[in-house]
Amino acid sequence: MLVKQTEEQKGDFRVKNIFSGKALLGVKELLEADEILLTTAVRGIQWVREYEGKVYGNKKAVELTAFLNQELSLAD
Repeated sequence: MLVKQTEEQKGDFRVKNIFSGKALLGVKELLEADEILLTTAVRGIQWVREYEGKVYGNKKAVELTAFLNQELSLAD
């Protein structure tokens, strides 16, 4: 999934620069990223801690996971 910044707001979760979709990413794009997230239907959202020696944060991954969990609980 490729995530880029835009200005959107959904509920209390503020997302900056969101574009998601499939894309081929090179090493350059990954090294320029602030965070790298992997998603699957089975495992959900997983953040990448390190790639090619660069350490990435997980702030948005944690926020997005909490937001989705809340949205899913409201749907029940």
